[in-house]
Amino acid sequence: MAEISIFDGSGKVVLTDNSSRGQVGIQHLSSGVYFVSVKYQNGTTATSRFIKK
Repeated sequence: MAEISIFDGSGKVVLTDNSSRGQVGIQHLSSGVYFVSVKYQNGTTATSRFIKK
C-alpha cells in the first residue's frame, strides 16, 4: 500500500500513514464515525466508513 488516510466525520484528516505494513493504530481516536482511504501504488483508491466505539 502506498498511503492510508483517516478522516473524521467533517472530512478533516486525522491520521496519515505511508508505511507498507497495511495497519494503522486508531486507539488514540475518539469514538465516532470515520472514513479510511487507501491509495494503492497503482493509483487506485478505496474508501470505507468505520465506527470507533
